[in-house]
Amino acid sequence: MRTTLSPLFNRDGKLTHLVGSSMDVSANKERDDALELTRIAKDKAEQAVRAKERFLANVSHEIRTPMNGIMGMCELLRETALDDQQRLYSETIFNSANALLEIVNDVLDFSKIHSETISLSVEAFSLRDLLTETVTLLGPRALSKGLALFEDYALDAPDAFVGDGTRVRQVVLNLVGNAIKFTETGHVSVGVTYEEGAVLPLRITVSDTGVGIAPEDHEMVFSAFEQVDRPEIQREEGTGLGVAITRAVVERMGGKVSVQSTRGEGSTIKVCLDFPTATSADVRAARDLQSLSKDDKQPPRLNFEFVAVPEHVSSDVSAPACVHGVKVLVAEDNRTNQLVVTKMLTPAGADLTFVEDGQ
Repeated sequence: MRTTLSPLFNRDGKLTHLVGSSMDVSANKERDDALELTRIAKDKAEQAVRAKERFLANVSHEIRTPMNGIMGMCELLRETALDDQQRLYSETIFNSANALLEIVNDVLDFSKIHSETISLSVEAFSLRDLLTETVTLLGPRALSKGLALFEDYALDAPDAFVGDGTRVRQVVLNLVGNAIKFTETGHVSVGVTYEEGAVLPLRITVSDTGVGIAPEDHEMVFSAFEQVDRPEIQREEGTGLGVAITRAVVERMGGKVSVQSTRGEGSTIKVCLDFPTATSADVRAARDLQSLSKDDKQPPRLNFEFVAVPEHVSSDVSAPACVHGVKVLVAEDNRTNQLVVTKMLTPAGADLTFVEDGQ
């Protein structure tokens, strides 16, 4: 209750009356208290998000470091003389470690998207080249399952666009990789069309001849940590984040994702985007700019070629002439990774010095 009083005086200046009013301010006080509680809850939620981001970043780093060591040692092991059983074991270890890294990356990526901390770049890129590179990269995986992988880029569709080419590549890799994973026979195809005048004119479609998805399960396809139950095929390993990340990334770029599928008749996932078109000159300029930026920020990249040798003969690494006799400072505190670097660079004639960190 809020009360105000005003004094009244007579001609002689003597107080004669008090005029006042009272107001019930319970509603205002409750509103102010609610706003304060909302602010406190918002601050705590933001702190929790930041804490989760730091936790995931630290955990992913701690997992990546030993996993990279395992994969590096497997790479070295695979280049030695192994019998068929040993080679099978080494490849299984390598593939399992690589799968774990993919899961860690997916969880971290999904967390960034969910907390809206993901950033998008805007630069010219060649979608036609991107599609060809994706088909080339995933072709062996499809071939190993006896599947055909087709690329269908419409002749009247522009070759280049302005947007985040890296994220578009991630979307296409996720969708095509997922289609290969859940298709046992037939083929997988990825295509691009462009409908001039449409709200979202750029269309990227990924189709397969797999077992298909029942209409009631269409929305589940885009759910995180969910996989549609398909009794016809073995349940695949993974987090179920691939398509969920795809949808989040596409929507972040202002696009839409939809699925068309019937049980037993395969599936088609369509990505619709609205990117400005670009020219070949724009793409070349963007690539040149990226190359200059990398040259300024990163040390020269050393390429090593592992030479295949017959069994029972030790393998060797071809040493680039630019590395022989060069002093190399390696900032790495993980002993396994130190060993991997030693095995890779010592045969190349490099003079290695190890330190715990870059300070």
